[in-house]
Amino acid sequence: MGERVKHWLYAGIVVVLLSTIYIIYHVGVAPYKDNQAQAIKIAKQHADLKTPQTFYLYNRNGQNWTVGGLDKKNHKIFVIINSNNKNIVILDQSAGISQQKAVNKVIARYDPKQIHNVALGLYHKKPVWEVTFQNKNHTIGYETIDFKTGHVVQNINNL
Repeated sequence: MGERVKHWLYAGIVVVLLSTIYIIYHVGVAPYKDNQAQAIKIAKQHADLKTPQTFYLYNRNGQNWTVGGLDKKNHKIFVIINSNNKNIVILDQSAGISQQKAVNKVIARYDPKQIHNVALGLYHKKPVWEVTFQNKNHTIGYETIDFKTGHVVQNINNL
């Protein structure tokens, strides 16, 4: 096989690989980005959200979208949206513990190898932080922490 043919063959393989990676990435990320855009739109329309700053996707009892940011009065709020019926709950961010405090509670209790995800959502109609982590023995754990009190609502460990 000539050098010129090899060159074009390698270039073709690289193009196919890069195209495949691009498609897989966008197929995986597109639903998340669509949910985020829809949640921000709803929060702006129904909760006077002015400046979105964070987005959480919570999947415990159905799917909740949560948008954190500033409202039109520059108050820090969270807007939790039920993705099925679009019901919303608006929380003042100062009315509960922060994401970092929830993470710190998990770190103090389990000393995990890694924190995988943190999301704010509704669990039995109450706002909670869910912290997903990997233990040092490579098992997965979930800690559900009441947003308002900081108390542990549920923990699932060593999965």
